[in-house]
Amino acid sequence: MIARSTLAQWVGQAGVQLQSLVDALREAVLAESVIHADEPPVQMLAPGEKKAHRAYV
Repeated sequence: MIARSTLAQWVGQAGVQLQSLVDALREAVLAESVIHADEPPVQMLAPGEKKAHRAYV
């Protein structure tokens, strides 16, 4: 079994390694005049509610 602290450290290191990719992608996307996104609805059940509602991620 891998310790939770080890997994957390790996996730943090992955984030550091991927930051330059995130920055480049953000710059490329924001350089466009129009950005298209797919927003499929998902069912969300709020705490204490009995009926699910439509939400967007």
